[in-house]
Amino acid sequence: MTESFHNKHFPLGFHCGYNFWNRLDLSTQFRQTPPPGRTFLRQLIADGLHSAGAENLSAADLELLATINQVLLQIGQHFLRSRNCQIARQSLTTGNHDIELPKLEKVLQNFLQLFPALPVALGKTTSERFLLATEKQGQLNDLVLELFLLRVQSQNPALKAVVPLLLSEEQQLHNSTGYREQLQLIDQALPQVDDGFGQRPTSLLARLMEPLQQATSFREQLSLLQQTWGGIL
Repeated sequence: MTESFHNKHFPLGFHCGYNFWNRLDLSTQFRQTPPPGRTFLRQLIADGLHSAGAENLSAADLELLATINQVLLQIGQHFLRSRNCQIARQSLTTGNHDIELPKLEKVLQNFLQLFPALPVALGKTTSERFLLATEKQGQLNDLVLELFLLRVQSQNPALKAVVPLLLSEEQQLHNSTGYREQLQLIDQALPQVDDGFGQRPTSLLARLMEPLQQATSFREQLSLLQQTWGGIL
């Protein structure tokens, strides 16, 4: 099975802002050959959160969070495929319609600097070169879904206690690029179609947000996702 974009470039399974990444020196961990296993990294991050005063998140919780993210990304991929959507650095194509998004490239570059994909974090490439390569490989849909995932998880009630640590750069990203408005523009550009889930919200952001706003624990959120979206998982 081909390794997914998310697992390859965001191997923690969830976003970790630049400051907390450096605080735990995670680049050094990933430079090891082989890099540490998932269980070790989850515990390392949980311990780091505890030492910073966030005592309500365990390594097991982080594993659930990573699983939730995988499910949300599958929902997002299904949403974009159903609308024949292909995203470029400064535009979006759906069917025969092209929509210009001139600010999107800056948003993505800033995102990769504040929440670096692994090759960027390890200094193997720059955010600019990573973005160009991702577009060339036809994977910008996947990268933009990471932006949607960041926005959704920054509002997750189960993550509220650790957002100031793990995701503190989310507000910085918005202040410097207005990325939330860019997500709204993308949402507005996507047509309403019969994708088999007409009873669910018709915007991508609302569809991803819905199960996280209906429960306050990762276990409950994952259960809701499985009940609602089992058909495409």
